[in-house]
Amino acid sequence: MRSELLTPKFTADGEQTIEGIYPLGALRGRSAGGVVYETTFSEEEGASSSGIKPAAIKIARGDLEESGEILERWRHAMTLSHPNLLRVYAAGASVVNDAPIIYVVMERAEESLAGVLARRRLSEEETLETIGPALAALEYLHRNGYAHGRIKPSNVMAVGDSVKLSSDSVAPGNDEQRAEDIRAAGRLIQESLASGLDGSPVLAEIAVHALEPDPARRWTIRQIEARLRTPDIAVAKAADPGVPEPPHAREAPRRGVPGWIFAGLAAVVLIVAGLAIMRSKEPAPPREPAVAAEVPATVHAPAPAATPVRPPAPAPAQQGRRASGWSVIVAAYGTRAPAEKRLRSLESKWARFQWSLLEQRAEKTYYLVVIGHDLGEDAAEALRKRAIQAGLPRDTYIKRVS
Repeated sequence: MRSELLTPKFTADGEQTIEGIYPLGALRGRSAGGVVYETTFSEEEGASSSGIKPAAIKIARGDLEESGEILERWRHAMTLSHPNLLRVYAAGASVVNDAPIIYVVMERAEESLAGVLARRRLSEEETLETIGPALAALEYLHRNGYAHGRIKPSNVMAVGDSVKLSSDSVAPGNDEQRAEDIRAAGRLIQESLASGLDGSPVLAEIAVHALEPDPARRWTIRQIEARLRTPDIAVAKAADPGVPEPPHAREAPRRGVPGWIFAGLAAVVLIVAGLAIMRSKEPAPPREPAVAAEVPATVHAPAPAATPVRPPAPAPAQQGRRASGWSVIVAAYGTRAPAEKRLRSLESKWARFQWSLLEQRAEKTYYLVVIGHDLGEDAAEALRKRAIQAGLPRDTYIKRVS
């Protein structure tokens, strides 16, 4: 698919916002999956500057057939929780410059492995320290029935002193898709090592088995991790499912932090220190290109009184298919404050609908803005159609929720 098919046709000027919440800052990248800008995110509405987190927002066109599926995947990613997966804060649909869009707000990374590999390859130790966290995140996904789908250097990120995989591509997967994740991990090892596979027997062995053409014979993450923890065992023992794993074989590798992360952090520190020195010498320095990467400050209005989680509207008499448990979902958020703000905005414009906020608890709490709860499937679908005809977002959908 050509990149122009999914990349929105607008340019951020540093003053635009999405949903009036997420300011569009410096451009971070553009690809077939959309365009990425720096933004900010606050867990609590009206938070002080110390409570505002740096974030990234990915925006794609919202008028394509696959847009709904992509948005649903992003929303589901908000429920995933693992220390080596990039956190997803929010996802939704909106309109910018009269064009429908979908967006996802994520943790902002300081560096990607792709940026490092453009300058230099990794040592054997750095590669081992990078592949361990990536495999830990993959093991979590595979164990829970998901596949990553895009294991490559640009999706291996440094956030603080942690290595994390991107999560906006994660979707339910089958054995073939999970085996392809393993193959991609093998390619990642090949691309990372400065010395090539000949310089690291353990990594060479892992790469060979990860790149095995036959998916049925390809090593699993469990076998790869066992090999990483026991570099002195034979290939046959690592690959044989009947051989007991070494003690603690399913724990995350306990290695240090890759040097390329510290290099990225050091660059950030130097930039900040340089800016501080410049400001101390010049009371009001002009805006320079070097400062363009800064995220524009978000101006918050005084925090309104907290909106309580509203009780769902009484359900009408149930009829039709699957007689209960369906809700009409207009938006989903990873935290309460932006969900409440969106609820108030929608309620003021479409007061005829009975709005409520549902708190959902999975591996991570998230919030749904809904106009119906505990409906029959037919009733929910009919309400969804009426809502869209009234002008609500076209990605409004129905789902069974508790």
